[in-house]
Amino acid sequence: MTFQIHNRPAAKAVIALTIAAAAASCIKEVPADAIVAVGNATLTLSDLRKAIPAGLSATDSATFAESYINSWISDMLITEIAEKNIPDTRGIDRMTDDYRRQLIMWEYQRLKTAQDGTPELPEDTIAAYYDRHHAEMRVETPMVRGILVKIPTSSPLLENVRKWYRSDKDTDIELLEKANIKDDDILYEYFRDNWVKWEQIESRVPHNFSGRTPKTGEHIEVSDGDFTYLLHITETLTEGTEMPRDVAEPIIRDRLTARHKLSLDRRLRQELYQQALENGKIKRY
Repeated sequence: MTFQIHNRPAAKAVIALTIAAAAASCIKEVPADAIVAVGNATLTLSDLRKAIPAGLSATDSATFAESYINSWISDMLITEIAEKNIPDTRGIDRMTDDYRRQLIMWEYQRLKTAQDGTPELPEDTIAAYYDRHHAEMRVETPMVRGILVKIPTSSPLLENVRKWYRSDKDTDIELLEKANIKDDDILYEYFRDNWVKWEQIESRVPHNFSGRTPKTGEHIEVSDGDFTYLLHITETLTEGTEMPRDVAEPIIRDRLTARHKLSLDRRLRQELYQQALENGKIKRY
């Protein structure tokens, strides 16, 4: 892949720095795929390719490459000045080493967890956790169940849809679903069986609710002229309400999975420590 840098001030800086790097090659060996150098730092084509996000077009890749090179140059220049003006960088070096070790440990733990697999969490384990902690698991944002229909105001089906979307009869819901399939202009969302954040539904209805969450059983009809919006709220969970188990279950699974990973990490550390003691790798003075 060839990257072109247009005739801009930053691009001129790239060319100048590249020439300087080439001139200095007799002193320091420059990588064959070097693009630009600032002081002792060199940006190579392989480095640049790793930085370019996958899926970009040739034009977008070239634009990203130019921006990345210019940003890299700026970073190197600032770093060079900072190093000269900071009297003692040993603390930074220690933090860098600590962070590098932490990243290596995290990556190893991720690979180890992937090898061991995500633990199976039986339903009785989920139920037991919920029974112990349900009182402390509270809804953080209002949630609702119900039906939302968006239908052209001129549709001959509007009167029937007004009746069907309020109904609890399976036959009426089936008629509503058939109308949705038959007419692409009718948008139908059924969420009576699962909880949805109210803000997600509110954003689809052209009406100012003024921060109010509809009550259980409430019917709302609004129109923007071209379309009529029919909303039936069958259940509401207000903020601070105790979570039903089906809402809490994904959170419980995340917590138990995190607990499992923490347990694996502790066990791994203990095993490594014990092996190191037995092999004489640890020496205390």
